[in-house]
Amino acid sequence: MRTLAIVLAALSLSASAAEGEPWLGDVLARGIFSPVNRKPLFRDELMDERDYYPDDYLAKLRDSGVNGIWIVARLRHLAATHFVASDPDRDRRLAKLRKVVGKCGRYGIRVWLLGIEPHRAGEDDPLYKAHPEMFSPIKWAEHVMCPCRPETEAYLEAAMKDVFAAVPGLGGWINISHGERKTTCLSFVDPVDPKPLGCPACAALRPWEIHARTAGAMSRGIRAANPSARLVSWLYHPEGSDVRADWVAELARHVPEGVTLQYNFESGVAEDFGGRRLVAGDYWHSRVGPAAPFAAVARAAKSSGARLSAKIQTSNGHETADIPTVPAPGILYRKFKAMREAGVRDVMLSWYPGSYPG
Repeated sequence: MRTLAIVLAALSLSASAAEGEPWLGDVLARGIFSPVNRKPLFRDELMDERDYYPDDYLAKLRDSGVNGIWIVARLRHLAATHFVASDPDRDRRLAKLRKVVGKCGRYGIRVWLLGIEPHRAGEDDPLYKAHPEMFSPIKWAEHVMCPCRPETEAYLEAAMKDVFAAVPGLGGWINISHGERKTTCLSFVDPVDPKPLGCPACAALRPWEIHARTAGAMSRGIRAANPSARLVSWLYHPEGSDVRADWVAELARHVPEGVTLQYNFESGVAEDFGGRRLVAGDYWHSRVGPAAPFAAVARAAKSSGARLSAKIQTSNGHETADIPTVPAPGILYRKFKAMREAGVRDVMLSWYPGSYPG
Protein backbone atom coordinates (compact mmCIF):
# COMPACT_ATOMS: atom_id res chain seq x y z
CA MET A 1 0.00 0.00 0.00
CA ARG A 2 2.87 2.34 0.75
CA THR A 3 4.21 2.00 -2.80
CA LEU A 4 1.38 3.99 -4.32
CA ALA A 5 1.62 6.62 -1.59
CA ILE A 6 5.35 7.03 -2.22
CA VAL A 7 4.80 7.31 -5.98
CA LEU A 8 2.14 9.96 -5.52
CA ALA A 9 4.26 11.89 -3.07
CA ALA A 10 7.27 11.75 -5.39
CA LEU A 11 5.16 13.24 -8.16
CA SER A 12 3.89 15.97 -5.82
CA LEU A 13 0.31 15.01 -6.57
CA SER A 14 -0.78 16.94 -3.54
CA ALA A 15 1.13 20.06 -4.52
CA SER A 16 -1.02 22.94 -5.71
CA ALA A 17 -1.09 23.79 -9.39
CA ALA A 18 -1.30 27.33 -10.73
CA GLU A 19 -5.06 27.27 -10.26
CA GLY A 20 -4.62 26.30 -6.61
CA GLU A 21 -5.78 22.70 -7.08
CA PRO A 22 -3.89 19.40 -7.23
CA TRP A 23 -3.28 18.23 -10.79
CA LEU A 24 -4.73 14.82 -9.96
CA GLY A 25 -8.27 14.95 -8.62
CA ASP A 26 -10.09 11.64 -8.26
CA VAL A 27 -8.03 8.50 -7.58
CA LEU A 28 -10.59 5.71 -7.87
CA ALA A 29 -10.16 2.11 -6.71
CA ARG A 30 -12.32 -0.98 -6.52
CA GLY A 31 -12.55 -2.53 -3.07
CA ILE A 32 -10.45 -5.67 -2.76
CA PHE A 33 -13.17 -7.33 -0.66
CA SER A 34 -16.10 -6.31 -2.89
CA PRO A 35 -17.93 -9.26 -4.44
CA VAL A 36 -18.26 -9.76 -8.18
CA ASN A 37 -21.84 -9.64 -9.43
CA ARG A 38 -21.20 -12.10 -12.25
CA LYS A 39 -21.37 -15.83 -12.89
CA PRO A 40 -21.47 -18.13 -11.05
CA LEU A 41 -22.52 -16.41 -7.80
CA PHE A 42 -24.00 -13.05 -8.87
CA ARG A 43 -23.36 -11.40 -5.51
CA ASP A 44 -24.81 -7.89 -5.32
CA GLU A 45 -23.10 -6.12 -2.43
CA LEU A 46 -26.05 -3.76 -2.01
CA MET A 47 -28.32 -6.72 -1.29
CA ASP A 48 -26.66 -8.03 1.87
CA GLU A 49 -25.62 -6.65 5.23
CA ARG A 50 -21.95 -7.56 5.03
CA ASP A 51 -19.39 -4.79 5.49
CA TYR A 52 -16.92 -4.96 2.61
CA TYR A 53 -15.03 -1.85 3.74
CA PRO A 54 -13.26 -2.47 7.07
CA ASP A 55 -11.95 0.58 8.88
CA ASP A 56 -8.32 -0.51 8.60
CA TYR A 57 -8.69 -0.97 4.84
CA LEU A 58 -10.31 2.44 4.37
CA ALA A 59 -7.54 4.05 6.42
CA LYS A 60 -4.92 2.39 4.19
CA LEU A 61 -6.72 3.55 1.05
CA ARG A 62 -6.83 7.09 2.38
CA ASP A 63 -3.18 7.05 3.37
CA SER A 64 -2.18 5.74 -0.06
CA GLY A 65 -3.89 8.63 -1.84
CA VAL A 66 -7.09 6.87 -2.91
CA ASN A 67 -10.11 9.16 -2.48
CA GLY A 68 -12.83 7.18 -4.22
CA ILE A 69 -14.16 3.63 -4.45
CA TRP A 70 -16.76 2.34 -6.89
CA ILE A 71 -19.64 -0.08 -6.58
CA VAL A 72 -21.25 -1.90 -9.49
CA ALA A 73 -24.86 -0.84 -9.99
CA ARG A 74 -27.72 -0.90 -12.44
CA LEU A 75 -29.74 2.25 -12.89
CA ARG A 76 -33.08 0.48 -13.00
CA HIS A 77 -32.36 -1.16 -9.62
CA LEU A 78 -31.94 2.21 -7.91
CA ALA A 79 -34.05 4.79 -9.72
CA ALA A 80 -37.72 5.57 -9.34
CA THR A 81 -39.30 7.31 -12.36
CA HIS A 82 -42.71 7.63 -13.94
CA PHE A 83 -41.51 5.60 -16.93
CA VAL A 84 -41.64 2.20 -15.26
CA ALA A 85 -42.39 0.64 -11.88
CA SER A 86 -39.54 0.74 -9.37
CA ASP A 87 -37.49 -2.34 -8.61
CA PRO A 88 -38.96 -4.10 -5.54
CA ASP A 89 -35.53 -4.11 -3.83
CA ARG A 90 -34.80 -0.44 -4.52
CA ASP A 91 -35.20 0.75 -0.92
CA ARG A 92 -33.03 -2.06 0.39
CA ARG A 93 -30.22 -1.23 -2.02
CA LEU A 94 -30.43 2.50 -1.33
CA ALA A 95 -30.29 1.93 2.43
CA LYS A 96 -27.10 -0.14 2.10
CA LEU A 97 -25.61 2.39 -0.29
CA ARG A 98 -26.24 5.27 2.12
CA LYS A 99 -24.56 3.28 4.88
CA VAL A 100 -21.45 2.68 2.75
CA VAL A 101 -21.34 6.32 1.65
CA GLY A 102 -21.46 7.45 5.27
CA LYS A 103 -18.71 5.12 6.44
CA CYS A 104 -16.33 5.82 3.55
CA GLY A 105 -16.97 9.54 3.89
CA ARG A 106 -15.48 9.51 7.38
CA TYR A 107 -12.15 8.64 5.72
CA GLY A 108 -12.44 11.26 3.00
CA ILE A 109 -13.35 8.62 0.42
CA ARG A 110 -16.30 9.19 -1.87
CA VAL A 111 -18.40 6.34 -3.23
CA TRP A 112 -19.04 6.16 -6.96
CA LEU A 113 -21.38 3.89 -8.89
CA LEU A 114 -20.30 2.06 -12.02
CA GLY A 115 -22.71 0.87 -14.65
CA ILE A 116 -23.16 0.20 -18.35
CA GLU A 117 -26.11 2.44 -19.13
CA PRO A 118 -28.60 2.63 -20.57
CA HIS A 119 -28.93 -1.08 -19.98
CA ARG A 120 -30.06 -3.19 -22.93
CA ALA A 121 -33.54 -4.71 -22.74
CA GLY A 122 -35.16 -7.98 -23.76
CA GLU A 123 -38.60 -8.40 -25.27
CA ASP A 124 -40.17 -8.98 -21.85
CA ASP A 125 -38.40 -6.07 -20.15
CA PRO A 126 -41.02 -3.83 -18.43
CA LEU A 127 -39.41 -0.63 -19.72
CA TYR A 128 -39.28 -1.91 -23.29
CA LYS A 129 -42.89 -3.09 -23.12
CA ALA A 130 -44.04 0.25 -21.70
CA HIS A 131 -41.93 2.49 -23.96
CA PRO A 132 -40.80 0.72 -27.14
CA GLU A 133 -40.43 4.14 -28.76
CA MET A 134 -37.31 4.74 -26.62
CA PHE A 135 -35.47 1.86 -28.26
CA SER A 136 -33.67 1.51 -31.55
CA PRO A 137 -34.90 -0.70 -34.40
CA ILE A 138 -31.38 -2.14 -34.48
CA LYS A 139 -31.32 -5.32 -32.42
CA TRP A 140 -28.31 -7.25 -31.16
CA ALA A 141 -29.63 -10.14 -29.06
CA GLU A 142 -31.50 -7.47 -27.08
CA HIS A 143 -32.75 -3.94 -27.68
CA VAL A 144 -30.68 -0.81 -27.07
CA MET A 145 -31.94 2.68 -26.39
CA CYS A 146 -32.00 5.29 -29.12
CA PRO A 147 -30.76 8.68 -27.86
CA CYS A 148 -32.49 10.43 -30.74
CA ARG A 149 -35.80 9.90 -28.97
CA PRO A 150 -36.62 12.75 -26.57
CA GLU A 151 -38.18 10.19 -24.22
CA THR A 152 -34.81 8.45 -23.89
CA GLU A 153 -33.03 11.63 -22.79
CA ALA A 154 -35.88 12.42 -20.40
CA TYR A 155 -35.71 8.95 -18.86
CA LEU A 156 -31.93 9.02 -18.34
CA GLU A 157 -32.02 12.50 -16.83
CA ALA A 158 -34.88 11.66 -14.49
CA ALA A 159 -33.38 8.34 -13.39
CA MET A 160 -29.98 9.83 -12.57
CA LYS A 161 -31.55 12.74 -10.73
CA ASP A 162 -33.57 10.38 -8.58
CA VAL A 163 -30.59 8.22 -7.59
CA PHE A 164 -28.36 11.15 -6.68
CA ALA A 165 -31.16 12.86 -4.77
CA ALA A 166 -31.80 9.65 -2.83
CA VAL A 167 -28.10 9.30 -1.88
CA PRO A 168 -26.76 12.86 -1.52
CA GLY A 169 -23.13 11.99 -0.76
CA LEU A 170 -22.35 10.03 -3.94
CA GLY A 171 -19.22 11.09 -5.79
CA GLY A 172 -20.55 10.32 -9.25
CA TRP A 173 -21.35 7.67 -11.82
CA ILE A 174 -18.73 5.88 -13.94
CA ASN A 175 -20.44 4.77 -17.13
CA ILE A 176 -19.02 2.43 -19.77
CA SER A 177 -20.65 4.33 -22.62
CA HIS A 178 -19.03 2.34 -25.41
CA GLY A 179 -17.15 -0.93 -25.73
CA GLU A 180 -18.16 -3.37 -23.00
CA ARG A 181 -21.82 -4.14 -23.73
CA LYS A 182 -24.36 -2.61 -26.06
CA THR A 183 -26.05 0.50 -24.63
CA THR A 184 -27.24 2.83 -27.41
CA CYS A 185 -26.98 3.08 -31.19
CA LEU A 186 -23.39 4.28 -30.66
CA SER A 187 -22.52 0.71 -29.65
CA PHE A 188 -22.77 -0.34 -33.29
CA VAL A 189 -19.97 2.05 -34.34
CA ASP A 190 -16.63 0.22 -34.28
CA PRO A 191 -13.68 2.15 -32.74
CA VAL A 192 -11.26 0.87 -35.39
CA ASP A 193 -13.28 0.13 -38.53
CA PRO A 194 -16.67 1.90 -38.32
CA LYS A 195 -19.54 1.03 -40.62
CA PRO A 196 -22.68 3.07 -41.43
CA LEU A 197 -25.34 3.03 -38.73
CA GLY A 198 -28.48 1.04 -39.35
CA CYS A 199 -30.71 3.15 -37.10
CA PRO A 200 -32.78 5.50 -39.29
CA ALA A 201 -33.08 8.04 -36.47
CA CYS A 202 -29.33 8.19 -35.75
CA ALA A 203 -28.01 7.68 -39.27
CA ALA A 204 -27.72 11.42 -39.88
CA LEU A 205 -25.84 12.00 -36.61
CA ARG A 206 -22.12 11.84 -36.05
CA PRO A 207 -20.97 9.46 -33.29
CA TRP A 208 -20.06 12.32 -30.96
CA GLU A 209 -23.60 13.68 -31.26
CA ILE A 210 -25.08 10.33 -30.22
CA HIS A 211 -22.73 10.22 -27.23
CA ALA A 212 -23.41 13.85 -26.30
CA ARG A 213 -27.16 13.26 -26.14
CA THR A 214 -26.79 10.26 -23.83
CA ALA A 215 -23.98 11.50 -21.59
CA GLY A 216 -25.42 15.00 -21.52
CA ALA A 217 -28.78 13.78 -20.26
CA MET A 218 -27.19 11.61 -17.58
CA SER A 219 -24.93 14.44 -16.45
CA ARG A 220 -27.80 16.92 -16.25
CA GLY A 221 -29.70 14.57 -13.98
CA ILE A 222 -26.71 13.99 -11.72
CA ARG A 223 -25.84 17.66 -11.36
CA ALA A 224 -29.47 18.67 -10.82
CA ALA A 225 -29.45 16.57 -7.66
CA ASN A 226 -25.82 17.13 -6.63
CA PRO A 227 -23.75 19.83 -8.39
CA SER A 228 -20.51 18.40 -6.95
CA ALA A 229 -21.08 14.91 -8.41
CA ARG A 230 -19.88 14.03 -11.91
CA LEU A 231 -20.41 11.59 -14.74
CA VAL A 232 -17.32 9.77 -16.00
CA SER A 233 -17.99 8.50 -19.51
CA TRP A 234 -15.64 5.62 -20.24
CA LEU A 235 -14.87 4.54 -23.80
CA TYR A 236 -13.59 1.02 -23.21
CA HIS A 237 -11.56 0.20 -26.34
CA PRO A 238 -9.20 -2.71 -25.57
CA GLU A 239 -8.59 -3.48 -29.24
CA GLY A 240 -5.09 -4.69 -30.06
CA SER A 241 -4.53 -1.95 -32.60
CA ASP A 242 -2.48 1.22 -32.27
CA VAL A 243 -4.96 3.26 -34.32
CA ARG A 244 -8.51 4.36 -33.70
CA ALA A 245 -11.12 5.69 -36.10
CA ASP A 246 -11.35 9.46 -36.45
CA TRP A 247 -14.67 9.55 -34.62
CA VAL A 248 -13.02 8.64 -31.31
CA ALA A 249 -10.87 11.78 -31.18
CA GLU A 250 -13.76 13.82 -32.57
CA LEU A 251 -15.91 12.64 -29.68
CA ALA A 252 -13.21 13.83 -27.28
CA ARG A 253 -13.55 17.30 -28.82
CA HIS A 254 -17.26 17.37 -28.03
CA VAL A 255 -17.61 16.12 -24.44
CA PRO A 256 -20.77 17.55 -22.80
CA GLU A 257 -20.41 20.04 -19.99
CA GLY A 258 -19.76 18.44 -16.62
CA VAL A 259 -18.71 15.09 -18.12
CA THR A 260 -15.26 13.54 -17.66
CA LEU A 261 -14.02 11.39 -20.55
CA GLN A 262 -12.13 8.22 -19.54
CA TYR A 263 -9.93 6.16 -21.85
CA ASN A 264 -7.63 3.13 -21.50
CA PHE A 265 -4.09 4.39 -20.99
CA GLU A 266 -2.15 1.42 -22.44
CA SER A 267 -4.56 -0.23 -24.90
CA GLY A 268 -2.82 -0.21 -28.28
CA VAL A 269 0.71 0.23 -26.92
CA ALA A 270 3.20 -1.03 -29.53
CA GLU A 271 6.64 -2.59 -29.08
CA ASP A 272 9.23 -4.04 -31.48
CA PHE A 273 10.58 -7.48 -30.54
CA GLY A 274 13.06 -9.29 -32.76
CA GLY A 275 11.92 -7.49 -35.86
CA ARG A 276 8.24 -8.02 -35.12
CA ARG A 277 5.85 -5.25 -34.13
CA LEU A 278 3.50 -6.33 -31.35
CA VAL A 279 0.44 -4.34 -30.32
CA ALA A 280 -1.20 -4.98 -26.95
CA GLY A 281 -4.83 -4.66 -25.95
CA ASP A 282 -6.51 -3.97 -22.62
CA TYR A 283 -4.23 -2.98 -19.69
CA TRP A 284 -0.49 -3.46 -19.39
CA HIS A 285 1.24 -2.84 -16.10
CA SER A 286 4.58 -3.72 -17.73
CA ARG A 287 4.35 -0.85 -20.25
CA VAL A 288 4.33 2.76 -19.17
CA GLY A 289 2.26 4.28 -21.96
CA PRO A 290 0.43 6.21 -23.06
CA ALA A 291 -0.48 4.19 -26.12
CA ALA A 292 -1.06 6.11 -29.34
CA PRO A 293 -4.89 5.89 -29.07
CA PHE A 294 -4.86 7.46 -25.61
CA ALA A 295 -2.42 10.15 -26.75
CA ALA A 296 -4.76 11.07 -29.61
CA VAL A 297 -7.75 11.25 -27.29
CA ALA A 298 -5.74 13.35 -24.81
CA ARG A 299 -4.77 15.88 -27.49
CA ALA A 300 -8.36 16.16 -28.63
CA ALA A 301 -9.68 16.54 -25.07
CA LYS A 302 -7.09 19.22 -24.33
CA SER A 303 -8.10 21.20 -27.42
CA SER A 304 -11.67 21.40 -26.16
CA GLY A 305 -10.93 21.73 -22.46
CA ALA A 306 -12.60 18.42 -21.64
CA ARG A 307 -11.65 16.75 -18.36
CA LEU A 308 -9.72 13.51 -18.93
CA SER A 309 -9.39 10.35 -16.83
CA ALA A 310 -7.01 7.43 -17.41
CA LYS A 311 -7.93 3.79 -16.84
CA ILE A 312 -4.98 1.67 -15.72
CA GLN A 313 -4.54 -1.56 -13.79
CA THR A 314 -2.56 -1.19 -10.58
CA SER A 315 -1.06 -4.29 -8.95
CA ASN A 316 -3.08 -7.05 -10.56
CA GLY A 317 -5.81 -8.11 -12.95
CA HIS A 318 -8.11 -11.08 -13.46
CA GLU A 319 -5.30 -13.43 -14.45
CA THR A 320 -3.24 -12.79 -11.32
CA ALA A 321 -5.99 -11.97 -8.85
CA ASP A 322 -4.52 -14.45 -6.38
CA ILE A 323 -1.45 -12.19 -6.08
CA PRO A 324 -2.40 -9.12 -4.01
CA THR A 325 0.37 -6.84 -5.27
CA VAL A 326 2.79 -6.55 -8.16
CA PRO A 327 5.56 -4.30 -6.80
CA ALA A 328 6.81 -2.19 -9.71
CA PRO A 329 7.16 1.32 -8.26
CA GLY A 330 9.44 2.56 -11.03
CA ILE A 331 6.94 1.73 -13.74
CA LEU A 332 4.12 3.17 -11.67
CA TYR A 333 6.05 6.40 -11.16
CA ARG A 334 6.74 6.78 -14.88
CA LYS A 335 3.12 5.94 -15.68
CA PHE A 336 1.78 8.71 -13.43
CA LYS A 337 4.40 11.12 -14.74
CA ALA A 338 3.24 10.39 -18.29
CA MET A 339 -0.36 10.91 -17.23
CA ARG A 340 0.45 14.34 -15.87
CA GLU A 341 2.23 15.30 -19.08
CA ALA A 342 -0.78 14.12 -21.10
CA GLY A 343 -3.17 16.35 -19.16
CA VAL A 344 -4.88 13.63 -17.13
CA ARG A 345 -6.97 14.91 -14.24
CA ASP A 346 -8.29 11.66 -12.73
CA VAL A 347 -7.31 7.99 -12.66
CA MET A 348 -9.15 4.70 -12.19
CA LEU A 349 -6.75 2.18 -10.68
CA SER A 350 -8.40 -1.18 -11.18
CA TRP A 351 -11.19 -3.21 -12.68
CA TYR A 352 -13.77 -5.65 -11.32
CA PRO A 353 -11.79 -7.93 -8.97
CA GLY A 354 -10.39 -4.87 -7.23
CA SER A 355 -6.78 -4.35 -6.29
CA TYR A 356 -4.60 -3.52 -3.38
CA PRO A 357 -2.81 -0.44 -4.76
CA GLY A 358 0.55 -1.44 -3.34
